[in-house]
Amino acid sequence: MAPARRSWLVAALAVAAAALLPFARPLLAGESLYFRDLGLIFFPLRKLALDGLAHGFVTWWNPYVHEGAPLPIPAVSYPFDLLQLLAPTEAGISASLILHLPLAALAFLALGRSLGLSPAAAAGGAIVYALGGFGLSTVNTYIYVQALAWAPVVVLALGRATARGRARDVGLAALATAVLVSTTAAEFGLQAMLLGVALGLPLARLPRCWPGDGAATAGPALLHGLLRAGIALALAAALAAPILATFRAQLEGTERGAGFATEVVLAHSIHPLSWLQALVAGFYFDPYDVANKYWGQNFFSRGFPYFLSLYLGPLALGLAAGALAIRGASFALPLRGLRLRLAILVPLAAIAALGSYAGLVPLVEAVPALRAFRYPQKLYYTIHLGASLLAGLGLEAVGRGARRPLLAVAGLGAALAALPLLPAAWPAGVAWFARGFFPSGLGAQGVADALRFMLVDGAAGGAMALVAALAALALRASGRMALVAGLLPALLGADLLRAGAGLNATVTPAFFRLSPEATALASALRTGGLRVFTCDVPGSAAYRAFRREHRGRHELATFALLRESLTPNYNVDARVPTALSLDLTMMVPGARVTSPQEALCSDPGALLPRLAAAGVGHVLALDPLTHPALVGVARVPLPALPGLALGVYRLEPAPAPLVELEGGRLLAVEERPGRLVARVEASGPARLVVRQAWARGWRAVVDGAPAEVSLHAGRHLAVAVAAGAREVRLEYAPPGLPAATAAGLAAALAVALLLSRRKAG
Repeated sequence: MAPARRSWLVAALAVAAAALLPFARPLLAGESLYFRDLGLIFFPLRKLALDGLAHGFVTWWNPYVHEGAPLPIPAVSYPFDLLQLLAPTEAGISASLILHLPLAALAFLALGRSLGLSPAAAAGGAIVYALGGFGLSTVNTYIYVQALAWAPVVVLALGRATARGRARDVGLAALATAVLVSTTAAEFGLQAMLLGVALGLPLARLPRCWPGDGAATAGPALLHGLLRAGIALALAAALAAPILATFRAQLEGTERGAGFATEVVLAHSIHPLSWLQALVAGFYFDPYDVANKYWGQNFFSRGFPYFLSLYLGPLALGLAAGALAIRGASFALPLRGLRLRLAILVPLAAIAALGSYAGLVPLVEAVPALRAFRYPQKLYYTIHLGASLLAGLGLEAVGRGARRPLLAVAGLGAALAALPLLPAAWPAGVAWFARGFFPSGLGAQGVADALRFMLVDGAAGGAMALVAALAALALRASGRMALVAGLLPALLGADLLRAGAGLNATVTPAFFRLSPEATALASALRTGGLRVFTCDVPGSAAYRAFRREHRGRHELATFALLRESLTPNYNVDARVPTALSLDLTMMVPGARVTSPQEALCSDPGALLPRLAAAGVGHVLALDPLTHPALVGVARVPLPALPGLALGVYRLEPAPAPLVELEGGRLLAVEERPGRLVARVEASGPARLVVRQAWARGWRAVVDGAPAEVSLHAGRHLAVAVAAGAREVRLEYAPPGLPAATAAGLAAALAVALLLSRRKAG
């Protein structure tokens, strides 16, 4: 094997192995991720979809929440999700997500190689990309870790297609972009597309980023580059048309479909102080016990930040700063073009990521298109990718003999290493900071402990950077540059592992199992044939008391409580249908959700008519409920949560059944998610009422002939039935799916033709 290939192979093996290190033990032990939306939303819905695929059908509809709703995570979308069929459990799904981190590292390595970085420099940037706090945080957000893996591929493919005139490059860009779109991580996808085009465009005043593409020219070359990018993106959209059609169907009548309110769009804006988290991993919490040792409440209106960590570390940031500070002649021409473009793109992304703190409220209100997206913190992706590339450029410069990146690392490292001295050196300033920064409920001792942790954690990262810089300078002085090329990426990985290996907590499979008591309750509720409503658990007085009593060790207990109380979407695994819960996805029409105040059940009388109309037969609550229409039938103890019990109340009079024939007899019903077959006997003209939420996409067939699905009571399904014995079939599929599938097949043929033109110019 040629030495150059061997170097790239070693780099690939190294970065892939490094990306797996935070998860080596959980993977070997068969443990599962669970934190935040993974356990509450993604795992139950993915398991529902996988169960359908295992039985030979695609699940488009979730009948277990909000009186039924389109499945917000399409069963068939991102092609690599199909591998989850090999292990359709929480642990199996977790493994599929974790494996995207080495894929992300390898994708970045390929991008670095394409841009002209050396193996060591590209490997260092790949380690920052995969193991940086932002990269590790995406694992807890499911679709975003998938997008993290594919975004560098899109930047590479789309950049080359924009920069060059080859048909094959356009086809590859379309294919890669379609895969990224299939993750449905829209904000990451758009950033990757913009970055690819921005890095590939031939601009007269900026050198090109890709080696071998010739000198940049204005005019026609720019137009041709934009045309190639436009063709690639149009083909990608056509390839992904079935997924886009599915997603469009999910948005009809929802807050997300109408466009978010400005405060929702700009929620999770990056607070200016949060930039310090890029240097100090423990700025807002203990990275090894995020839920229980968290003191960032003052800066995040929705509790935790959307992405837990923004950490890059003084070593990575010092290398990136050094890459920007050295003379352009230190790099080959394409790398100079890359550096100049990143110097423009990263600051622009940083300003936009500040959101409301950058005064972007008028812009969001003036541009309706911006209301389709939310959370400026997602724009940190561009910063994260840019910083990773700049760190790679810093390593490249060090490999070419430059000192400035190492001096920048040493300066940052020394400043951070001295942080524990700050309280003694500037007591008044530290006291002022502590008063404004830490939440008032933390207490004096809690503030002291948190401040000490923050300073020591920052000093640990600083000391590692300082040691790395001094060692590299010493090796450089002795001419041992090969050791420098291996040392700096290794220490980058060590620092990022130190700061982020605890961000993604795991649990054993038993964590997701209902207790025998909750299992028996779920079975009884299913037998009742009606829906259930669970009063908001975190807002209950019983839960607040439990949390005070178990302060500092409540995290797992809280998840267990949500599961045992059948709080949506935990109820999906138990197959107990619910109605009128909080809308966690903003993809449910407002008539089928409760406000946070209603969810508390503090005024049962106002809520009961809505519950009855939604087919709710039982209400579950931790706090006692008092109302004549609510009859207490059980008090279910929760073994994993000593002292807590779940009250079960029956609604009287009982609401109408979820399936009934008005004007005849219902003989038999067979149901699966999104499909119902009813055999009926009508004494005359009758109507089959199915209390599933109405949506475009429901189709009916009566005795083999298409029939109209009408709206019943403003929210449910009804089908007219003639006299006699009849068979009624109802089935849901996203509207527009056949036409979208045809468009996707046509685009696939066009892409195949482009890819076959290997020698095309």
